[in-house]
Amino acid sequence: MPSLGRYPHGHVPTPVQITGHVGDSSAKALLAEVLLMTKMNWNSARFAEKLPVTLRFANEVGTILRDLPDDYAPEARYAFYM
Repeated sequence: MPSLGRYPHGHVPTPVQITGHVGDSSAKALLAEVLLMTKMNWNSARFAEKLPVTLRFANEVGTILRDLPDDYAPEARYAFYM
């Protein structure tokens, strides 16, 4: 990173690799969707995270839902998990 004169972490970043897909959408459309998901997380002080906030948040919500009892109906509202 030019403004810091170095990479700010102690490891080499790992890029996300897109290897293929199933369906009739074009590669260009697929890559456009991937770019739409790479949003910067303005609510975090973390720098240069591997996953975009959309995927990281989905993983965190999945972790919460995985631990719910089987007889519990999960809340459907997005704001509930914020």
